[in-house]
Amino acid sequence: MEKDFFHFKSFKLRNRDCALKINSDGVLLAAWTKLSGNDRVLDIGTGGGVIAFILKKRYPNIRVHGIDIDKPSIEEAQYNITLNNWKNISFESTSIQAYSRSYTRDTYDHIISNPPFHSSGLSSANRLNFAKHSEALSFSELIVASASLLSFVGKLSLIVPYERMNELETLAEGAGLHKTRIAQVKGKEGGPVKRVMIEFCKKKLSSIEKDHFFIRKDNEDSKSFGEKYRSLTKDLYLDF
Repeated sequence: MEKDFFHFKSFKLRNRDCALKINSDGVLLAAWTKLSGNDRVLDIGTGGGVIAFILKKRYPNIRVHGIDIDKPSIEEAQYNITLNNWKNISFESTSIQAYSRSYTRDTYDHIISNPPFHSSGLSSANRLNFAKHSEALSFSELIVASASLLSFVGKLSLIVPYERMNELETLAEGAGLHKTRIAQVKGKEGGPVKRVMIEFCKKKLSSIEKDHFFIRKDNEDSKSFGEKYRSLTKDLYLDF
């Protein structure tokens, strides 16, 4: 059924069986992340592959591998490869903890993740809650595993709730990762900061690129989007 698919401007993804459906956090992170043309990229917690596919669309020459512990999500991501007939994109059902211990090939140029961030008060009894809950993947585990898999000049891009930004930055510094880019995101123009996108690198830079923007303007028009948000996602969403 067509309702099982999410349509972007130039490709579509089945969005039926993955535990965590396509959402604005993942799309925004994939649109914000900067890659080099031939990067080797790892997408942690890939779900149905939305971040991996957006990056592949933006940078056709990259090689991207997505991992997720939820097997139905990986099966959907693999289906989406066939659906779009794309190459140099692959998926694997495994945890980042196991993957980082067993991985023996070259390091990655870029690692990206829209990680689970609920630390308490949410049951992990079903697949959706498990995908959102950090019980299976703490920020500490994510940072340590990423640091071990990154090349010396490799970068890590994450999106997290604003209230957990300081925790994440402290963990990253402890693992030898330094902040290079940051963008604070409000849901509405006059509202509080809801999300933070942060890029880390092993190589400390002399300056940090900072930005902030909002998704929707403060009016009753549900399709009245902020200009920076629209600029980032205009090549992806059908409405833009």
